[in-house]
Amino acid sequence: MEMKKKNGMHLLFLFLIIGLGSMVFVSAASAEDIDWTYPELEIDDSLDAMVIQSEISPMKGESLYQIPTDSVIYHSPKGITSVFTQDGKQILSAVDAEAKKIPVPSAGLLPATHVHQVPNGADVYTKENITKVYSDGACILTVIYDQANSKKTLAVPSFEGWIEWSNDWSVDEIAQFIAYWDVPSSPSPQSDSQIFLFNAIQPTSAPAIIQPVLEWNRHTYRDWTGSAWYVPPYQDEGYFSTPIDVDVGDTIKGTMGWNPGNDKWSIVFKDEDTGISTMNVTGCMGYQNLAVFTSLEGYDVDDDSEVPGDTTFYNMRFKDLNFQNVDIEWLPGVNQNTPLTGLNVEIPNGIDTWVKLHTAN
Repeated sequence: MEMKKKNGMHLLFLFLIIGLGSMVFVSAASAEDIDWTYPELEIDDSLDAMVIQSEISPMKGESLYQIPTDSVIYHSPKGITSVFTQDGKQILSAVDAEAKKIPVPSAGLLPATHVHQVPNGADVYTKENITKVYSDGACILTVIYDQANSKKTLAVPSFEGWIEWSNDWSVDEIAQFIAYWDVPSSPSPQSDSQIFLFNAIQPTSAPAIIQPVLEWNRHTYRDWTGSAWYVPPYQDEGYFSTPIDVDVGDTIKGTMGWNPGNDKWSIVFKDEDTGISTMNVTGCMGYQNLAVFTSLEGYDVDDDSEVPGDTTFYNMRFKDLNFQNVDIEWLPGVNQNTPLTGLNVEIPNGIDTWVKLHTAN
């Protein structure tokens, strides 16, 4: 019996790799091998507090506030974010309340000091209030979350930014969730709304979420992009992979696959038309007692012209550790507080592979 179990795990790993596509990535050590220590942090009271207008990241980018590789970010109980070098020297101080507010899928508007772009294929680990980001086997970022509201619960899917969705909160086990959808017609060219479309998985017992996300007006002004997102449990924090550009009509493949060899989820956003993907990896949750979703989420939405056209999630696949299909019982949800008309979640009776989110645009 033990030999069959090992062979099954090996086959599952191959199965998930096939599902993820022809991607090659370097994984860090397993979560048990992560060094969760960090240097003694030396507070420098002489530093003037800065107003941060873009996401803090060890990566370089026009829309990013770059910090040194292997920096330590500390969110204090007083709402102050401090950045330290790898040897504990403070180099930045910022007041979270004064930072630009950034929409984060399924987490709401967060200060830019709490949102971080990570490299494509990065491993993101969370243990209690510490998150470590690894790239090519090396730690490139440590985030310590020590704020008073660190036990906040994400209100998913009743969170205000979710416009309409399908959900199943009672999934005993799932090792793969794949969904396809086509990039819908865009909101009005005059709209400044920000839109997210995604499939997602969340533990039923903790407010963490993984999601490959199609984004409107998020990284490129009034255009479509895609990223893999991770929100850690009990933290107002968001981590996203390097965004890729996509076009209206492109077919999107959103994949979340569990690797039993290292107890981690791979989150992959792929444009099937161009073959370009972006992804990250996290061990924030297991493969049992989960909830699954498809969702349309929006910010600064005032009328029907500021949301995209209808979106159909199709050819959805749900597999457990034994390659067996997992039956999903979708329930629809519509936020009645939105200023929108024409919202409707269409779910064919007895079919779990197809969901259509209707709008009036």
